Amino acid sequence: MIIIQYKSFIKTIAGNLRGSIFALIISFFALINSFGQDITYKYLVGTTAPDPNWKEVNFNDSSWLVGTGSIGYGDGDDSIITDTTPSVYIRYKLTAKKWDLTNLKALLLYADFDDGYIAYLNGKKVLSVNMNDTLTNLTNLTTTIRSHEAELYRNVFRPTQGFYIAANLLDSCNFDTTNILAFEVHNDSINGSDLSFSFKYQFYNDNFYYNYFTYDSRFIQQVPLDSIDIPIIIIETDEYGFNFDTGRTAKMGIINNKFGKYNKLSDAYTDYNGRISLKGRGNRSRDYPKVSFRIELQDSAGNNNNVSIFGMPKENDFILYGPYSDESLIRDEIAFTFGRWLGYYEPRTRFCELIVNGRDVGLYVFTETIKPNKNRVNITKLTSNDNSGVELTGGYIFGYDSGWEPKIFYPSSDNITQEQKDYINGYVKKLDSIIYDKNFMDPYTGYRKYIDIESLADFIIVNEAVYNREAYIQSTYMVKDRDDRNALIKYGPLWDFDNSLGYALYTDIPVKGWRFADPEVTTLQLMRIFQDTGFCHLFARRWHNYRQYAISNDAIFNFINKLVDTLRPAIDRNYEIWPIKGLADYGYHPQNKGKTYDEEITKLNNWLSAHLTWIDENIDKLYVPLVNNKFIKDLNGKTNFAFCYPNPFKDHITLAVALKSSGSIKFEVYDIVGKKLKEVEYSNLCTGENHFRIDMSDIREAGMYIVNVTKDNLPVVSQRVVKIK
Repeated sequence: MIIIQYKSFIKTIAGNLRGSIFALIISFFALINSFGQDITYKYLVGTTAPDPNWKEVNFNDSSWLVGTGSIGYGDGDDSIITDTTPSVYIRYKLTAKKWDLTNLKALLLYADFDDGYIAYLNGKKVLSVNMNDTLTNLTNLTTTIRSHEAELYRNVFRPTQGFYIAANLLDSCNFDTTNILAFEVHNDSINGSDLSFSFKYQFYNDNFYYNYFTYDSRFIQQVPLDSIDIPIIIIETDEYGFNFDTGRTAKMGIINNKFGKYNKLSDAYTDYNGRISLKGRGNRSRDYPKVSFRIELQDSAGNNNNVSIFGMPKENDFILYGPYSDESLIRDEIAFTFGRWLGYYEPRTRFCELIVNGRDVGLYVFTETIKPNKNRVNITKLTSNDNSGVELTGGYIFGYDSGWEPKIFYPSSDNITQEQKDYINGYVKKLDSIIYDKNFMDPYTGYRKYIDIESLADFIIVNEAVYNREAYIQSTYMVKDRDDRNALIKYGPLWDFDNSLGYALYTDIPVKGWRFADPEVTTLQLMRIFQDTGFCHLFARRWHNYRQYAISNDAIFNFINKLVDTLRPAIDRNYEIWPIKGLADYGYHPQNKGKTYDEEITKLNNWLSAHLTWIDENIDKLYVPLVNNKFIKDLNGKTNFAFCYPNPFKDHITLAVALKSSGSIKFEVYDIVGKKLKEVEYSNLCTGENHFRIDMSDIREAGMYIVNVTKDNLPVVSQRVVKIK
């Protein structure tokens, strides 16, 4: 089947969307619905070899059959059903309008296939997938070097990866208004059980619409790999590829010659050669064209296989992180390095080149996962029998990840007992209640009894130094060990910094300002903790000490520049494979990105230098407890003040309260006829500013409601709020 453009439909729908997943769904179903378009092509079933000139523009194909839609056999879903055949040959008359050729940068070609193919444009080879490129005399009996099952008939959700045929290659093919696009499709064996082929194409010119999450923007360029000075990781799956959520068994080999030596595909495997479990990873990033992977090393029987890779301590769980929205490719590494400089364990990493099923997908970062291990997060490992006494008290890894309620990362949901879940959730709730108690600063009974304040201060220092846009509410990890080892909560390890250092999806990152002071940051009660002048002094003192050496400007910028210089050949190669640099991606603040990689690093360095200077100049002002200026202006002599946000709201609402004296408050919600629907009380509050995130998911009907806030049974505020779906 041949699918032509549906760009205008997608642009109309997805251009108004903020949610990446919905845009991807719209894009995917637009692809499905375009399958039946009547596009005519000529084809030859490869029971015999074709004329040697079959792919040339002037070849006489009058004896070839006329086809419409997909072609193949074995799965019962193709428009043209052939007999069992090792190959099929296709000629398609590709016409372009003059405006299509204006400022044409590339032809984007997408194919769904079983098992491999070669594409020619006006007689010249432009693309080869799953074929042995060392062969010069292919015949109709030539087979592919690996199996690949067609995807669309299986309803595979992730759209087919496209290929970028660059303008210089098009010029060498004499690409014009009338062209011949030819394909030879090959099977994995002479009498294979099935064969299938379909394709679509897109002109990439000034009218091209680019968005991370739409089908048309999923393209890479084939770039030959001779040698490279970073390790090469090669992954091979079966013909069904990988399943993003459930995982699939695969094989992985690593070519990692000693430092100073190049790595080639012909070299022997060094660090690993064996079985793995492979699946996707990420929340929002799961929809990016460049997929990140979670891998588990396994022995031949499928058991955990602890191996030392790249000199890292022996383990079996790792991440292959593919930086994509972070077009510097190094934001995570910068933040992790800051944490290491401050003396903490952060996941060990190694940059590498990744090849999956013969497809080079560019620069990746081989990364340790966050898990209990004496060489990673060194805490006591819980068993299902540790349900009472001191054994119940640790160790736990928990935090926040795409939600406002604490999440337990370890023990996993499959292994944690109800007693363990109740313990750590109760511990966090107890800490929250103490932080809002009027005596929360008491050195013996206050919040310091529960948390390692130096760890917290350093965790904030790194996140604020790079202004991590997702800090404290996403990818935020905390650790609690067993009480007889260390009863205090420690903060970290660090994770996920692609929205930092001057760039984030959907929003600007300011040079001036504290991330922890953003009103949406209510998970760790940091604004409350910064009302403790003792913590403010500790925080500022540690910042000044670190700035003298560990994170001085010289240390930081020498490291960044050296890292870029070391990786530069692999970085340049990555942007050949992923030709996205400088594209104005819809809705993602492209003004914060550099049009070239050099400009990207210049922007990052300039932002970081200015932001560090701002912190240097303002950190001592934290000696005074932080109170939002809005409260100060709105109090106007009143005893107390409160308001709710956001308004309208969906599932949660934040109550912000400024008190001029200690006491208790009550939050009540009424419908428009006066029926009370919800009541929450907070007691023993001290003076100053307080934020409470309140679950409103039990109020299910959209509409207007009345919120009443009282302090010690005296009215503070009555506010109308609107619930939306």
